[in-house]
Amino acid sequence: MPLRINAFHLVMGFSRALDLVNPVLAGHHLHVGYLADAVARKLDMPLAERETLVIAAMLHDTGAIPLRVNAGDLIFERKAELHSRASWAFLRSCGILDDAAEMALLHHVPWKEASGMGAVARSANIINLADRVDIYLRGCGKTPGQARHDVQEHLRRRQPHTFHPLLVQAMLAVLDDPALATVGLERAPLEAWLAREFRDAWSDTAQVTRFSLLFSLIIDSISPYTAAHSAGVAHTARALMRLHGGDGEDEIYVAGLLHDIGKLGVPVSLLEKPGPLDDDEFTTMRRHAALSEELLGGVPGFENVRDWGAPHHERMDGQGYPHGLRAGELPVQARMVAVADVFTALTEDRPYRPGMPLSEALNLLRSLRGNHLDPALVDLLLSHAAPINEERLRAQAEARRFAAELRQACGNPAPVRDGARPSLP
Repeated sequence: MPLRINAFHLVMGFSRALDLVNPVLAGHHLHVGYLADAVARKLDMPLAERETLVIAAMLHDTGAIPLRVNAGDLIFERKAELHSRASWAFLRSCGILDDAAEMALLHHVPWKEASGMGAVARSANIINLADRVDIYLRGCGKTPGQARHDVQEHLRRRQPHTFHPLLVQAMLAVLDDPALATVGLERAPLEAWLAREFRDAWSDTAQVTRFSLLFSLIIDSISPYTAAHSAGVAHTARALMRLHGGDGEDEIYVAGLLHDIGKLGVPVSLLEKPGPLDDDEFTTMRRHAALSEELLGGVPGFENVRDWGAPHHERMDGQGYPHGLRAGELPVQARMVAVADVFTALTEDRPYRPGMPLSEALNLLRSLRGNHLDPALVDLLLSHAAPINEERLRAQAEARRFAAELRQACGNPAPVRDGARPSLP
């Protein structure tokens, strides 16, 4: 079954996930996207350029996640060059976001330096401007209209060195615009407005898959103990689907890639704790499944991805979470992802134990058939364990190679000029 998703619904869904990492900046990526587009409309930018600008604006700080950049660093522009490079490296690798990647790379470069850096420099400066205005509005406690004079003085001190004067004038006009007062900076009306404005920006199966793979690597980059986990789950689940038969190989692959998207809302200290979690910590950890369901369910067209990926901790006997669903309430595809998740996790190093050898992992998997996991699907994996494990190992090795290339690229932005890029697995 082909996937056809509106690109902006997808980007907005991912921006919600990014908000989980720094809750104090919740809505920041969406606000920057909206404000950047509002400036672009004042400048009569063509729709295609606005689309790229808004995508870049809503993903401009993706590089802050693997670098563990905190909210204070983003607010006060500490580590700005480093997280901009990381954002560039992630977006550039996707293969369909080259211009957006360069905008992310340049979004903290002052206009005096960026003006000679090519056609995307103006858009990058718009993102920089929108980023700083949103941060300022958050701190002043006023509505955009009330804060206009304060913002004007704040920006006047930073132009023309930091911002192009014409962009500043456009931003001040945006703050005066009654439309902003009507929409405000609340998530629901902003998302609805952007969805209407860019309703014809569709992504096909290949683009959705590449975007989802990119985001799965962002998810897994939170901790070395989760590195490449989603790639292993996705490939194992797809292999089970292929053996079992039925439609939806693309969707179950994406479900595997994004099943742990809710872990962006889990403190890294819990993901890397070397011992068992206490009751409160386990309750916090369990929230990731419900967050995955909420985030995936917020993307129209991702209904199967949500229903197959989010329930990966439900059990056949109804003792799982987040809803305590029983076998008959779980689609077979969700049961495939659950088997793939357990199998992959058993073979990986975790902070409290090393990864198990294949034979030991299969024995433990066998013991979970029935109450915990679908027995028929466990048997299917056991009977094809060697080729499935080879596919998993290959996929995870590729994901780790990609992560290493990204780390190298973060330290050297030269590939922006010569066209080289990390390549997605």
